[in-house]
Amino acid sequence: MAKSKSNREAKGLIYSKALRTFKEQRRNNGETVRNNHATTKQPPSNHQAIKKQRNNETTKQRNNKATKQLSLLLKKSPGVFMDTTVPVQTSTVQIPRPGLSVCRIPAFNCEILCSHAISCGYRHINTSQESGNEAEIGEAVRKSGIPRQEFFLAIKVSMQWSSAGETYSKIIESVNKIGGMGGYVDLLLIQSLSHNVQKRCDMWFTLEHVLKKGKTRRIGVCDYTLLPFLQIGSYSEIGPPHVIQLELNPWNQQKELVRHLRHHGVVIEAYCSLTGNAMILDFDLIFLAVKYNKTPHQVLIRYSLQKGWVPLLSSTKLDHITSNTNVFDFSLTEEEMNTLDLKEDGMWGHSPWDKLKLHP
Repeated sequence: MAKSKSNREAKGLIYSKALRTFKEQRRNNGETVRNNHATTKQPPSNHQAIKKQRNNETTKQRNNKATKQLSLLLKKSPGVFMDTTVPVQTSTVQIPRPGLSVCRIPAFNCEILCSHAISCGYRHINTSQESGNEAEIGEAVRKSGIPRQEFFLAIKVSMQWSSAGETYSKIIESVNKIGGMGGYVDLLLIQSLSHNVQKRCDMWFTLEHVLKKGKTRRIGVCDYTLLPFLQIGSYSEIGPPHVIQLELNPWNQQKELVRHLRHHGVVIEAYCSLTGNAMILDFDLIFLAVKYNKTPHQVLIRYSLQKGWVPLLSSTKLDHITSNTNVFDFSLTEEEMNTLDLKEDGMWGHSPWDKLKLHP
């Protein structure tokens, strides 16, 4: 009993130190963290800025010392990809993990982020038509000098087009922006689930037509629940979708749906796998981060990888993009995976888009 109490006290001490360090780092970046939720701090007044500048050196020294002990600062070494692809069913297509999501990243910033990600080892880039940054992705890929076939480029197709003909023309337009005339993408996804069954059918038929034309190698869906997913089998010519994107993390695992997807051989991509920072101060998460000399975000990415998912990660910060690749030099034990599995509470809506400045 005494030993158990001692272990709990030790864990509590580690957590307290890690939490203080994490919050101090956020404050230095102009951010504040309270009650498991991260929010953007208002720009400081001139007086506050002067005061912060005076204390800046002392604060940095204190944080650097704590960081060496707790290892919560983001790494800045190049990403290393080691056997990190998953196969698409009945295909030789391999999907690199993790993927970089540039959905809702402004076009003027997209090429820089993609070029940096490519230099870090990313080969999977995911965007949406609504983002309007397809051309910038294509430019970053071409400037990299890396053969096109080494990349996996995906576009989420908007549901806003009024007809199948318009949808098809808009898809070809997006594909040409990324790959140039005569180019292709590796994956097209229906961006969202329509409640109109006929519209879902029409959209799927359009994607199948694009597939037959050779403008995409695989097709899939986003955020489909179990019933709409099963209904695809009644009208699809190719069988079930090759890929599905879902919101997945320890707090929202969608186990029943995932079980059916596994049965049908569907590749599962996980967005919001880092919870948009909403749960980043979880006790067990920080404890594992300290144990493995990693950040809480890297632990969550590792969790997604070991679940067999393809995590899609988004950031506007170059060092965070780099850090998110440093997840292949450690593994979570079965017990640790089970601990994170027990976090399941069906919580939805950890959208990173509302907190892009804080999302790693």
